[in-house]
Amino acid sequence: MGEYKKRVPSSVAAEGRDKIVKRNGNLSSTSGNVKDASSKSPDFSVIRERIVLREASQRILLEQGTIPPNSQYYACGRYKIKKHVVLASDSEGQGAIRNVAHCASVWACPSCSSVIQHWRGNEIGFASSAWFAASPENVVYFMTLTVPHSRLDDPFFLWTAEKEALNLFWSSRQVKNCKKIIAYLGRITGVEMTIGDPMDPETNGWHIHQHIAIFGKRLTPELFASIENTFKQVWLECLIRVGLCKPDQLSTLRAFNYSLRLEVVRKIDKYLTKFSNEIGTPNSKCARVDGRYTPFYVLTLAGQGIPWAKKAWGVYYQLTKGKRQLVWSDGLKDYFKVREVSDQKVADWKAQQNLKNIVAISDWRKIRAVPNAELTILSALSEGRVDLLFDFLNKAGIEYTTDPDFMEYSVSSLRSVDGGLSYPEFLRKKGRGDMRL
Repeated sequence: MGEYKKRVPSSVAAEGRDKIVKRNGNLSSTSGNVKDASSKSPDFSVIRERIVLREASQRILLEQGTIPPNSQYYACGRYKIKKHVVLASDSEGQGAIRNVAHCASVWACPSCSSVIQHWRGNEIGFASSAWFAASPENVVYFMTLTVPHSRLDDPFFLWTAEKEALNLFWSSRQVKNCKKIIAYLGRITGVEMTIGDPMDPETNGWHIHQHIAIFGKRLTPELFASIENTFKQVWLECLIRVGLCKPDQLSTLRAFNYSLRLEVVRKIDKYLTKFSNEIGTPNSKCARVDGRYTPFYVLTLAGQGIPWAKKAWGVYYQLTKGKRQLVWSDGLKDYFKVREVSDQKVADWKAQQNLKNIVAISDWRKIRAVPNAELTILSALSEGRVDLLFDFLNKAGIEYTTDPDFMEYSVSSLRSVDGGLSYPEFLRKKGRGDMRL
């Protein structure tokens, strides 16, 4: 087994640059620096934004007391889960940092959610492709369900009541009869929400709604209109029963007209762009209406110190914690032979993809102590500039190795999916006493 090695530059120019690094904590003030090079890459700009938002969220939630410092969410990207942290380039040429903790929060982590939602979007795409290819009569009914709401409504009540209304909807006799007519196979349900400034009278506050793909057979226009009308009437009745709609004429008329929308999708391209984007990546979209923001846009505002956004982000984290964002009806994944993989396993597996330009370090805490270290490392690797990575590690006094015997990761298998070490397992194995900030 090889030994750790630390390369020390000998040139006077390197020594001068060493002073700059010690002063600034990164290579941002040097000529031809990593940040300038990375700004030419749109892919890295997205990665940079996700990291900045993730750390802003961790800081905000910790300050609010919403999360403890030993939580899985706060640990994401901060702690290593194996002896060595692997710095490398992945198969797509992007910088990669492996063997660190992942929170696997599909709702509130900008880094983990992008990985998980991409995976789930591929699952949806696979199922829809298979369904459309099986018969020209196969279609997907894309249904969007919303509820009447105002800026003063409590989001916890909206979430609970809307879920109750949805359960009533699917258990109703009329909807069960409609399912027989459309030769219902199953459904995929995704939850999306936007958030408004509660102090702005022009906004409607929390807007929680369901996007549902129903796998079925093609109907005649007359039958489709009948099904849609039945769905609208039943959904209205469910909203009234759970207290989400007042029973007066004006309220019921508006809810009937605007709270349910049903479309037919037959072509895979339209289906993927509409349904996968609506359900597979709900948090990453930009706000579509002035004053109505997607969760990560609210996080952006919170990171800028806007009070209402900071408060809303804390509420959003508490509201969504432990809840599923995407649900397939019983038996549908088995029908399409889609393997069940948890969000945690998806996040961990993505962290173990084919790697190159591999460097291993053991002192991740020392790396984290350098301002912007993670971004600097990823930038250098994304540009294929391993020399800049070595330069940065040397300036920061970080020992590293390129010896493959030190590498603890899976190069091409799904080992981490089938039993890789998650952060909760890491805590149980190491004990909470080993975790220091």
